[in-house]
Amino acid sequence: MAKQYRAVSGKINEITALAAGTGKGCLFYVDCVDGQGEPFQVLITAATYVYENKRLQVGMDCTFWFDANAPMVLIYPPRYVAAFAAENKEGRMMDVSYYGKKLVNTTNSLMLIPGKKTEVIAMNNQFYVGELGGNYLMVEYGVSTRSIPAQTTPKRIVVLRNRV
Repeated sequence: MAKQYRAVSGKINEITALAAGTGKGCLFYVDCVDGQGEPFQVLITAATYVYENKRLQVGMDCTFWFDANAPMVLIYPPRYVAAFAAENKEGRMMDVSYYGKKLVNTTNSLMLIPGKKTEVIAMNNQFYVGELGGNYLMVEYGVSTRSIPAQTTPKRIVVLRNRV
């Protein structure tokens, strides 16, 4: 079964490192508040891909994507295990999804039309020259059409091949 990523966004209020004895090296909780003032927590691990290698900081407005099909503890505030994270910026839209051969995401909400200026990279920040369709992609874009699916020429595409 293909992974389905869902997003949660909010402002970071606190970052708490977990016990060093876990052996993970990079494991911490991020306490956030969403736009409606509701709290939530995000577990950041060494496997969490942070867009643009940004260091997460208190006061930062971020979006976190998690595997919607993965088990989740039923507590309040909700706690998510982040697969991906990105700082929210004015005018920037982001999507993380599986894109088929026609470059339409799994929710049929976005279709990619890469242009000459679209930067396509792998998770290690190196140029990617393979096929985009048939991969999980993290897409940064600005404007899109109002059609279904919306069409956009992305600014940057990160190929998330090893996240299947």
